[in-house]
Amino acid sequence: MAQIYVFGRVMHELTPKESQSKQPYVCFDLMERSGGEHPNFYQVWARGDQVARLTRLKVKKGSMIWLTGSQELVDCTSQNGDVKTKRLKVF
Repeated sequence: MAQIYVFGRVMHELTPKESQSKQPYVCFDLMERSGGEHPNFYQVWARGDQVARLTRLKVKKGSMIWLTGSQELVDCTSQNGDVKTKRLKVF
């Protein structure tokens, strides 16, 4: 894993959920424009106190936020199971 610092726009409303171990978490997409033609997209996972902080700060779709975390390139499969891609996740 690598450490990342990113400034970007939240792409959809945050919906807090609860894990099987009763821990709160939220997952959302973040778009970063760094001057190139194409923006970079990250899937962000926040857990525990971070969820409460995002809620308290009223982060929502369209909000510009700066975050830091551990970045990992992971394999993803489409919902119908036929397309495999790589995706950047930030924890």
